[in-house]
Amino acid sequence: MALKTDGDAPTLDDARRAAQALIDAGVGEVWLYGSVARGEAGPCSDIDLVAVLDHLEYRERSRNKKRLDAVAERACGRHVEAMVTDRAEWRIQREDVSGSFVSAISDDLMYLAGYPVPDGVDWNKAQVMASSDEDLARERIRSVLLHLTKIDTAALPSTSERELAELDDPGDYLMARGGRLVVVCEAADMGVENAAKAVAVLSDVKAQTLWTHDVRRIVADLDAEDASAFMELMAAAPELVKSPDYVTMWRNRGAYGTPTEGMTAQEVATPAFARAIGLIACDVAAYAADFLERRIGAHTDIDDVRRWSIRVKTRLNTSNLATGNPL
Repeated sequence: MALKTDGDAPTLDDARRAAQALIDAGVGEVWLYGSVARGEAGPCSDIDLVAVLDHLEYRERSRNKKRLDAVAERACGRHVEAMVTDRAEWRIQREDVSGSFVSAISDDLMYLAGYPVPDGVDWNKAQVMASSDEDLARERIRSVLLHLTKIDTAALPSTSERELAELDDPGDYLMARGGRLVVVCEAADMGVENAAKAVAVLSDVKAQTLWTHDVRRIVADLDAEDASAFMELMAAAPELVKSPDYVTMWRNRGAYGTPTEGMTAQEVATPAFARAIGLIACDVAAYAADFLERRIGAHTDIDDVRRWSIRVKTRLNTSNLATGNPL
């Protein structure tokens, strides 16, 4: 069936046709979530489904998703986005990980089709996704570590950038430098976001909030003491990083170079701004590391984040981000 392009919104009947096709293709259960489940679908909406297999080789998840998306779309003539999982993973994500994406969509979930659970399901199979809130918090802190290393790397100009600086025309050099400093800002944004989420996972923050990218919203739902600490850390350079929104905006600016306030991303990412937001990320990372250690005990990931936050902070405080030379 060709995908419909007549401007009508996908319907619950469309979703049911897609679900039955998935069952016929060997899926054990099919659930609906998202705009169609809420009755809010528009002409551009996808049908969001969860396809629960009896067993899934997790390394084959992407291949299975592509196959099942195609099966569902042929059946209903609509764009379908199927989240592919299996019974063991589905149960763990629903019951044991309050901050999981599955928990975040729980209010929308609508059962569409399925058959009884067969014998032989391996409920104790090894998992690749976080299987507890503590695991999820450690996963977030590992992401903080990743972005600290990105800041450290991007804080110094590459050989190519140094060569451009020696040319008579500064245009290419300024573009290269601006692009590098945008990377610093984007990594700082993601470091702050994941640090906030690491704390939030262990602070009974709603899963729906944990799956946003709005740092202000995440921090607002923390305990009062932690929320106050985060806001104070993010206000360390008010003349440059004027609000939490100046942190959050780099997710899009870094990916797309989205202009704001009449300036390109490279124009906003001056050495002074990049240094300020990078230092904020270091301090927020250290705060999150201390919080996690108090809650779940010592761990190498926590130690690494604390160590790298010191390393990167030292780099930013002792190097000229424009030239890479010592201050």
